[in-house]
Amino acid sequence: MIFADSESDLDNIINSEDEDFIYDSDHDTQSELDEEEDILAETDNKLKYYLAKNKITQWKKDLPNQRIRTRQQNIVIDQPGVKEYGKLADTPEKCFDLFITPKMIEEIIYHTNQKIKIVSQNYNQCEGSTKEVYITEFKALLGILYLAGIFKSNHQNMSDLWKSDGFGIDIFRVTMPLKRFRFLIHAMRFDDILTSEERKVVDKATHIRNIFQDFVDMPQILYNIRICNPR
Repeated sequence: MIFADSESDLDNIINSEDEDFIYDSDHDTQSELDEEEDILAETDNKLKYYLAKNKITQWKKDLPNQRIRTRQQNIVIDQPGVKEYGKLADTPEKCFDLFITPKMIEEIIYHTNQKIKIVSQNYNQCEGSTKEVYITEFKALLGILYLAGIFKSNHQNMSDLWKSDGFGIDIFRVTMPLKRFRFLIHAMRFDDILTSEERKVVDKATHIRNIFQDFVDMPQILYNIRICNPR
């Protein structure tokens, strides 16, 4: 606290408070920053790696020693790419058969016909839409489902897809009747319908387990990601 001895001293104190004062620092801020940057740069130069933004990943500055023998587990035997079996597919149909194999189609047809024999008893025997399905017709069914996905019609009413007024898709109508298509979709099965309930107790996905597993295994058979020698 400052005490004034006289009125003149008081005026000087008041006037001095209205003035701007500039204080000179003994430290040079810019020089300190430059010095800190030099220290950081020197530290970075001493490190043998660059540190990534996540402050965890390290990138080595120098190439690894080429004279050191490559570890056995790092030796690449086969280059990534399609295997020889897959390269034999030179048409769209053959490529399709690589993923939806003839074995898978035969299995689906077999179990579908099992279902057809059971449900066809509820229909008029003279009605052609309840007959068993064969491979040619089944592939046509898969083709319709495939095209429905291409046309993004999976949420569209099936009756609209078979319309003949110009708003339907002609290839659907000329491939098979709508009534037959609905019946096959209803009857399609992927496993043995007679034993499915017993297997479902152990495996909830038993209805599609075999077909799904075959479908998952095929890309591993057809394509090589990378194979290394075991450790």
